Amino acid sequence: MDNYSDSRSICLGAKDSDANLIYLAIFPIGIFWILDGYFLSQERCYRALYNHARLLKNEDVDFSMDASKYGEISHNTWISSIFSITLVSFYGLLILSLFVVMFFIKNNICIYIF
Repeated sequence: MDNYSDSRSICLGAKDSDANLIYLAIFPIGIFWILDGYFLSQERCYRALYNHARLLKNEDVDFSMDASKYGEISHNTWISSIFSITLVSFYGLLILSLFVVMFFIKNNICIYIF
C-alpha cells in the first residue's frame, strides 16, 4: 500500500478500548424505545377519540378529551405500540448497529476506503 493509505482508513477501535462499554448504550436506547411506545399509544388513543367524535352529531359531542377508554383497544396499548413495525425497525437497527460496532472493536477490524 502507499504511504497515505492509513489516512483513508476508518478504525472503529482504539488500542485500549473496551467493547463492553457499548452495553451501556443499550440502556438509553431501551428507555427511549419505551417512551416512544408510550407516546405512540397516547397518539393512537387520541386518534380513536377523534374518530369517535367526528362521527357524532353536533348535539351529541361532549368535548371531553378523556381518551383513557380507547387505551383498552388492543391496537392502542402500550405494549402493542412498543412493538410496532416502525419502532422495532428503528430501535432494533440501532441496537444491531451497536453490536456490529462492538464486533469490529473486539476484533480490531479496520475499514479501508479506496
